[in-house]
Amino acid sequence: MYAFEEFLSQFQPIAAWVFPGSIGSAALASTATGMGVPWRWLIPSPKGNLFYWTAEQNVRPIGFQAAFDRRLKKLREDQQKVVEEKAPADDRDTTPPRAKAAFENRYRRTTLKYLANQFYRILRTDLGLRVRRPGMTIYGRYKPLEKMRQITERWFWLRRQLKKAPVTPNIPEGTPFVFFPLHIEPEATLMVEAQHADNQLLVVDWLAKTAHPEHRVI
Repeated sequence: MYAFEEFLSQFQPIAAWVFPGSIGSAALASTATGMGVPWRWLIPSPKGNLFYWTAEQNVRPIGFQAAFDRRLKKLREDQQKVVEEKAPADDRDTTPPRAKAAFENRYRRTTLKYLANQFYRILRTDLGLRVRRPGMTIYGRYKPLEKMRQITERWFWLRRQLKKAPVTPNIPEGTPFVFFPLHIEPEATLMVEAQHADNQLLVVDWLAKTAHPEHRVI
């Protein structure tokens, strides 16, 4: 930090172009902010072959709030028109197919038959490897007993969870929603591998602003 302060004091740049993802450039961005030197970060857009400028480490595009306010105003006007026209309600089930399949199979995964089948698959795979590759060490694979222990713990956990009351009992069945699971911080995957989404509060705010008006963010 002191080195960056001396560097900025010596050369007095009018602006800085940084990538505040790594430790060094993040320190430069923070030092520049503290010394009143504006900086920009060129970010590839998630959609299309485009780029946009950001002036903060939370990768919020410049002019994002103004664009959101205009979009929100238009959405509210469109919703008011729909209310005035008394359009029929949309009763279509918007549950994603994978989520629907998971909900339908959750009770099946708590049966003794399911647990026994998982044990059989683990032992069959291990026996097949011993026959086809005798004496060969396969790095990165868990031992059969460890896999069976993990499957058993997950099996008991799911049985306990299904006995509890739902976390969101006030959401009507079939209500469309966006689910964002929170992560424990500090966490290496967020800080290193997800530099565009390391601020979870900002991600939740973005989801709330960009999701369909009828969707809930959970």
